Amino acid sequence: MLGTTLAHLTDWWIVIPFLFGLGTPLINLEQPLKQKLGLIFVIVIISTAIFIGTILAAISFDLDKYIFPGLIVGIAGVVLLVINGLLIESIELKPKTILVTFLLSGISLPIWILLTENILPKTLTNIDIVRQYGVMIFWMVMTTIGISTGIKTKKPTTNNTYA
Repeated sequence: MLGTTLAHLTDWWIVIPFLFGLGTPLINLEQPLKQKLGLIFVIVIISTAIFIGTILAAISFDLDKYIFPGLIVGIAGVVLLVINGLLIESIELKPKTILVTFLLSGISLPIWILLTENILPKTLTNIDIVRQYGVMIFWMVMTTIGISTGIKTKKPTTNNTYA
């Protein structure tokens, strides 16, 4: 939400994926902040590149309205999960997590299209921030929920490691 507000006020939409890329590594890396900075920078750059590539791919191909864009954003969500899973120890790359992330990310764009065209009132969908950034926020929320299904939970152990 902070990224969306800043993007809306400054017209710098790149703030949205940049801040989105910060969230998961900041919370889930177990190292001190100085050691986190390098990995966080890598994750932010990759997340931003995936985000921009996904937007360009989704608007470049005019094949259909739901399936192809859904596949693109679903794959992008899984790629973000894999990047975070490879670089962050507390995120497990299990088939269930990959499937949930793909499904949630993949249905976000078709659901948003259905919501804005058929369900939400025009007074809401015509608000600038909703029209310009709503789909990005919705996709990010759905992707984050998918990624969070792979976060290992801490179980009390003698050495306080993840079980």
